[in-house]
Amino acid sequence: MAVLDDLPEHSPVVAEDIRRMEYSLTQMGHASFVNILHNKGDRLLNRTLLAMFSTFSQQINGAGTIGFYTTTVFE
Repeated sequence: MAVLDDLPEHSPVVAEDIRRMEYSLTQMGHASFVNILHNKGDRLLNRTLLAMFSTFSQQINGAGTIGFYTTTVFE
């Protein structure tokens, strides 16, 4: 983290970033897959449906195929 932010190793900013990462990892351990099907404070259901819709629409209109084969076509 210190190298990425160009700060000293024992900087308070680096220590806070590491603390936030550790907190995030502990919170992930308490989650359940079923939580994405509920629309509580984090609106996980909305986010899940939005991600599914964007992936579905990309596959329907062929954007993934065009992006994958673009280099082959232009060669």
